[in-house]
Amino acid sequence: MTVDVPSADYDVVRRPIHDGLTARGIRRALGASMGAASIVFGALALPTAIQQISLLRPLWSALFIGLLLLLPVVVAVGALIDSLRVMRAAAWALTIALPVATITWIPAMVDPPLIPDDGQPWLLAITAVPTSAACFVLSRRWAWTYVLAASLLTGGLRVITSDGENHFVLAIGDTLYMILLCSIFAAAILAVLRAATTLDRSIARATREAAAIADARALARENARFDALVHDEILSTLVGVLRQPTASDELLAQARRALMRVEQLDNSAEPVSHPGEHFAERLSRTIADISPRPLFTSSVTHGTSMPRSVCAALSDATAEAVRNALRHTAPDDVIAVDARVEPNQVAVTVRDEGPGFAHDDVDDSRLGVRLSIIARMRDVPGGSAAISSRPGAGTSVGLHWRRDD
Repeated sequence: MTVDVPSADYDVVRRPIHDGLTARGIRRALGASMGAASIVFGALALPTAIQQISLLRPLWSALFIGLLLLLPVVVAVGALIDSLRVMRAAAWALTIALPVATITWIPAMVDPPLIPDDGQPWLLAITAVPTSAACFVLSRRWAWTYVLAASLLTGGLRVITSDGENHFVLAIGDTLYMILLCSIFAAAILAVLRAATTLDRSIARATREAAAIADARALARENARFDALVHDEILSTLVGVLRQPTASDELLAQARRALMRVEQLDNSAEPVSHPGEHFAERLSRTIADISPRPLFTSSVTHGTSMPRSVCAALSDATAEAVRNALRHTAPDDVIAVDARVEPNQVAVTVRDEGPGFAHDDVDDSRLGVRLSIIARMRDVPGGSAAISSRPGAGTSVGLHWRRDD
């Protein structure tokens, strides 16, 4: 049976473990868009906020005007510098700040809780921004719960603080409008994030299928080589023995040649049995078994292969580097693993945004890095490892293997 696989020189394969590259890119784009939109909402809310400063305690006004108008910009900055940690921290702060500001509005007013001329609290003008931020950090169910609760809170504040005629009807209308507006933004953001996650899962599934096809093709090649050896050397030698009970020099030479071919086949079977796709899939599973936090990406050249010992050494050294990163980073710190498999070399990089360390401060008795990573790679012909770190700048572990000519 022959399996036809489209051929290409290079194939970039990406596998999501926690937040795949598609979802990560979408979060960055949405974060930047939310920052831009917050400028518009902030510009609309700022004149009203300035007018209402006299109605509220100065400290309260300064705190929440600053938080609710500046935090969306911080989310956008986190997106631009590709720091999910900054984005998530700012989004969480924004998500918490809105209900706190709404609940404390009445106690913060210096006069009776009424806004003259049937005005509305400036919080209503920016409610859609925190509810959008909540979609970044909350699950789908809790995000919708937050959207409804935040809209009802600000709508309730609108009812309580209004003193004009027909204020109740107007306040109800404003509340319904706020629920509708926030729901539209939330539905769009959650739908895009869900589609990105689905795409990442499809990419991972396609990668596993490609690895299975590559394994099948490698096995088929091995079977073909073995069948040819059996037919050309072993069977012909056995037939010669049956025809010539007394071994001749020619028959002995043929037998030695058959044994040599068997030995060559055994020695050459190791690299062919581990294609690059198989290694990338094995590395993905190894990391996923340790923790769902690391983000794994890989670039694999079609038709590449590596010895079993190299595959095992790279997988084990990567696993130890990931475990070290998990031990020395905060839960929100990014841990990224990138593997590049080329015809004559393989490179794996494990990078984290942790506190880092000074090499001189590492005790010689700590054997994890020296034995499990550096020594393990040096024991493999063509293997090497390098660790780069400094306090406050994270750590990067580079694993490299080059095929000997």
